Amino acid sequence: MNTKKRKNLLAYTMAFAMIILMAAASELSHNHEFILPEIAAMVIAMWVYRDPNWLRHPLQIFLAPTLTSVIGFTVNHLPAAYLCKVGIDFILIMACLRLIQSNFAPSLATGLLPLITDGHDWKLVLIIFLATLILMLVVIFFRMNASLEKKAQIHYKIRIFSCV
Repeated sequence: MNTKKRKNLLAYTMAFAMIILMAAASELSHNHEFILPEIAAMVIAMWVYRDPNWLRHPLQIFLAPTLTSVIGFTVNHLPAAYLCKVGIDFILIMACLRLIQSNFAPSLATGLLPLITDGHDWKLVLIIFLATLILMLVVIFFRMNASLEKKAQIHYKIRIFSCV
């Protein structure tokens, strides 16, 4: 088996194992929060397809989703109407991503997840923390981003009403 096929097989095996690990942890702990579709998508995009936009900055793989989940969890505890919470959460998530210069899309989902699931337990944030830490460490350990250029221009565009 050539090196490329071996790498692909390893990537698929690791991704499959991570997803099975999430399901097993969920079953063993009787906690459905261990199964995160966002993490499964991140695993496939980074480990299997090697999306350069997601691999370029390994720290953001961990930092952006974790920070946005903390934001979502905190906003969920505000004594406000649900729609207000969603609006506040979205604004804070976007500000956070802009501040850390990230356009890491799964961070939107991890930030909104505590509101969507009405999460009031820190386990959700801890699970996101651990899962994204594992993703980041695998990317670093296997040097999945070694050949990528570190600098990339993020184009922030806000179009409220566009007819184009």
